[in-house]
Amino acid sequence: MKKIALLVASLLLVSNVVSAAVTKNSSKSKILAENQKLKAELEALKAQYSTSKTETETVKAENETVKAELAETQKKVPVVEPGHENDWSQVNFNLISGNNMRGFGHTKDDTYGEIEIMGRKGIFDMYGYIDFSDVMHSESSDLNNDEKEEANFFTEIQPRISLNGLFDKDLSIGPVTEWYLAGYIEAGDAGLWTNGIGIGSDVMVPWLGKVGLNAYALYSEEDFGSSRENDWNGYLVKTNWFKPLYFFEGGSFLAYQGYMNYMWDAGYEQEDNWSGTNRSNDEYQWFNGISWIFQDFALQYGLKYAKDMCNVDNSGDNDSEGFEHYFIVTYKF
Repeated sequence: MKKIALLVASLLLVSNVVSAAVTKNSSKSKILAENQKLKAELEALKAQYSTSKTETETVKAENETVKAELAETQKKVPVVEPGHENDWSQVNFNLISGNNMRGFGHTKDDTYGEIEIMGRKGIFDMYGYIDFSDVMHSESSDLNNDEKEEANFFTEIQPRISLNGLFDKDLSIGPVTEWYLAGYIEAGDAGLWTNGIGIGSDVMVPWLGKVGLNAYALYSEEDFGSSRENDWNGYLVKTNWFKPLYFFEGGSFLAYQGYMNYMWDAGYEQEDNWSGTNRSNDEYQWFNGISWIFQDFALQYGLKYAKDMCNVDNSGDNDSEGFEHYFIVTYKF
């Protein structure tokens, strides 16, 4: 019995030792498994961090590229200052063949050159031109005169200051979108200089669109020696318009453009006659042109009706009333 009890005790002892060893090995396996799991999670976090870092660097690089492109774009397209959103300018050289032109004496034909300027900058608006007679020096021109008795040039300048812009306020009323302080200069080298001051406006007209409408009181500095010189005499209303009609696939287009001028109460006296013909206190001009406009040049035909042109009554010696024809080639600078 003692031997059996001793054997059982020995078996129990071995069983406990084995159980403890197994338990110890099992715990070690669990620890190793947890350690491997933590290592895997750490590696995943490292990979995620590396990816985030790469994405951050990519975003930074893209931002730098965008900044560089924006800087280059700003160099090419300057930022528009407030109040200059509608700035524009244009200079044209026009070669004009005028037929049956009216005024002093009988009708005249001439090919003349014209420099035309127009545009806007901030509150300042500008239109003007200067004509040079007989630029082809053609003997067929009625203004081809070696003695230079005829006027060699004629000019009109029409500056305007926007009252909307000056007061920084919307002054539109009905169809009138903008108001201006308007100036006027008319001059010729044969004794003509007239100044004008008045009110200008841009008026929206059905179908035509924007029409310039200006009214002036006139002061005559020089008027071929007439009695109205050096005094305020007469009033002038001027209108102008430009209406695109049809656009072609290549970018060119047809346009209807023109102007209408009316002067009255010019202040001429009875003794102010021209070759025995009385001077007129009224003058009317109406020009209608059809233009084919390209990027750098344009072609135009214009029909103009004039009455008492140059403020001269129509008579046998002065063809101051009737139609005039103009053929115009324009180069745009």
